[in-house]
Parts: sequence; structure tokens; C-alpha cells
Amino acid sequence: LTDLVKRPTKAAAELTAQELAFGRTTLADKVRAWRPGLLLFAFRPPAEALLSDGVLVGRCKDFEGVPSFLLTSPYARGRDTATNTAELLALLGGDAGENPPSGATPRAPFRASVTALKGARELVAGPTQRITAADLAAGRIRLPTRRSSGAKAAFPVDVTRVRIVLRGESMEVRYDPRLGPDRERSGVLTVGSTRLARLVREDEVLQVRSEENGTPSLD
Repeated sequence: LTDLVKRPTKAAAELTAQELAFGRTTLADKVRAWRPGLLLFAFRPPAEALLSDGVLVGRCKDFEGVPSFLLTSPYARGRDTATNTAELLALLGGDAGENPPSGATPRAPFRASVTALKGARELVAGPTQRITAADLAAGRIRLPTRRSSGAKAAFPVDVTRVRIVLRGESMEVRYDPRLGPDRERSGVLTVGSTRLARLVREDEVLQVRSEENGTPSLD
């Protein structure tokens, strides 16, 4: 899990060509010496600086004989993230796990990585806001404002209909992330007053989980 330049910046544009070139050379030396099983990029700019422009999310070309992979952005649609995760799991548990590059980490840690990633998809994304009497009357569940972390990270960035599992009951509901234009507000899941009152009580706070198949679960 890597980057190219080890200094904080407000934006990738602040980095100089010399810094990127030095970072590329340094990383190449490390890859040749350590022979990792996979290079994993959390953001596109370092992947493009290392591999060239036009890098696509998912499996990328090899670097120094080692496979590389670009994750989806924090604001990607849930279904795109699920597809990306499935591709990464297949890479770790398939070719990369069975036949790692010469000198790479042995098979067992690859299997451990697969287990860890599957577990990560089932971790709690975060709590909802407290269910109020007004929420019950409106048939809505509100998600805390910040999308970069917490419950909103399990949902798309646009107004759409999404499938959720609420207290074990699968349903399709309307979702509005309320990202602007002036400022970000709490996201809103419109469940319906009758259904919400049957499954949730006033003053409850639900926990949002992102299941392995990408479906948000609230309980």
C-alpha cells in the first residue's frame, strides 16, 4: 500500500516533477529488493505518476515484475466499490495467491490478506443520527454529515434508489446524500413512515455496515 512522495500537501499538483521522479526511482529500488506480492494504490495520481496516464481502477500493469492495483475513490458508487473489491479478492486469492512473483511473500499471508479484506467489507461503517419523532413521522433515517468516513461512505454520491437491509428486512429506498451545493448536510434514507415505525423506535441509533456484496445493512 504505497505512495511516491512522503510529504504532506494540499493537492497532488503541489508536487514537483523532481520529487515524483525521485519517488519513482526509490520505489523501484524497494520493489526490486523486497519483491512484494502486490502494489496497492489508494489514489489515482501516484498510480499515474508511476505507471503512466490513463490508469484505470482495478488491475493495472506490472511494475518491476510486480502486479499493481488501483482502488476506487472514497466517493465511488457502492456497486463500483463492490466490483473493485471482488476483483482485488480474486487477484489475492487467485493468480497472485497461487503463483506470487519470485521472491515474493509466501502463499499464507496472501490468504490472510483475503480474510482481512472480506472482514473489512463487513465492518461497521458508522452510526446513523438519532431517530427522532420527526424522523418517524417523515419515514426517514438521517446519516451524519461527513462522507469521507462513517455511515455515508457506504452509500452513493448521487440521489438514487438503493437497496438496504434494515433490521434483517431487504428493501429498496430513496437516498439523498445532500452534498451541496453550498455545504454538505446529513444524508437521508426515505424508508416510509409505516415501515420505519414497525422496525425502529424513537431515540434509537442504528449501526451501518457495508456487507461483502456491497449492500448497506442497518441494525
